[in-house]
Amino acid sequence: MRLRRVLVTGANGFIGRAVCPYLENAGFNVRAAVRNIDDGAREILPDVKDFCEIKDIGPDAVFGNALNGVDAVVHLAARVHVMKESAIDPLVEFRKVNTIGTKRLYEEAMANGVKKFIFISTVKVNGEKTTDKPFTEHDMPRPQDSYSVSKFEAEEILTELGRYDSPTAVTILRIPLVYGPFVKGNFLRLLKIASKNIPLPLKSVNNRRSMLYVGNLASAIEASIHDLSEQVKTYMVSDTVDVSTPELITMISKEMGKVPILLPFPVPLLRLAGTLTGFSDELDRLLGSLTVSTYRIKLDLNWSPPYDISYGIRDMVQWFTRRAGAD
Repeated sequence: MRLRRVLVTGANGFIGRAVCPYLENAGFNVRAAVRNIDDGAREILPDVKDFCEIKDIGPDAVFGNALNGVDAVVHLAARVHVMKESAIDPLVEFRKVNTIGTKRLYEEAMANGVKKFIFISTVKVNGEKTTDKPFTEHDMPRPQDSYSVSKFEAEEILTELGRYDSPTAVTILRIPLVYGPFVKGNFLRLLKIASKNIPLPLKSVNNRRSMLYVGNLASAIEASIHDLSEQVKTYMVSDTVDVSTPELITMISKEMGKVPILLPFPVPLLRLAGTLTGFSDELDRLLGSLTVSTYRIKLDLNWSPPYDISYGIRDMVQWFTRRAGAD
């Protein structure tokens, strides 16, 4: 069976801006779901011709005609980490969108006869760090913050609803840090630091991190859409090449035409400084290891990342350089 029309939620977000044109170029008809079509969506996604509005994905979501004639759903929209959390109970707010909203969307997809549902989850469902071996799909989940708890609860709901007689097969993709053009958050801050060639006390860091170029994620999504062999599957996805923080900074700096200034400094003292200054979470991501195994998706879907990490870093740095020149 050839699936043709794909609904992508969160289509004008960081990941959606890469996934939508990728799927269009692969021969799919993409329907881009955004909160407000008039808020620059057509300019952000010039290759997409079919747009719909879903004002809110949550307990009271109204999907209207968004799912009419749709063969597959790629569910990217989510409540993600916020630097300054203002909610009294963050978990309640994360659950509204990431858990209950996902359940509502999947139920509507089943009712409309959608054949495939792709849910973008997070490696943080497994935990915050790895030690001697990478995370796999078979490890005991250990989500530790509101975001990952809400994603894991959504996974459990999809597994339960999709397990038996559902017409809508489910693939869950647990992803690590995603990078590429239009990246935000900590990775964007790292790009800004690298562009200024600020000395960093990170030479002594000896960690390993799995990452995922947004183009490789789009490729994994396409492979998952084509796969209708089982009702519910879960895969880890990454670039398959793990890097240390000093290696990552060096790669970024090289693409910027710079030589990074990395200074030796005891890692325990860095961690202590993070605790004292309230930046322990950010430092953990720079100092700790978090790796995943892509063995299962390679075996099941014969998938491997089409872009190597050097290409992904170059693509991101070129975007950042254009962006900086336009500011």
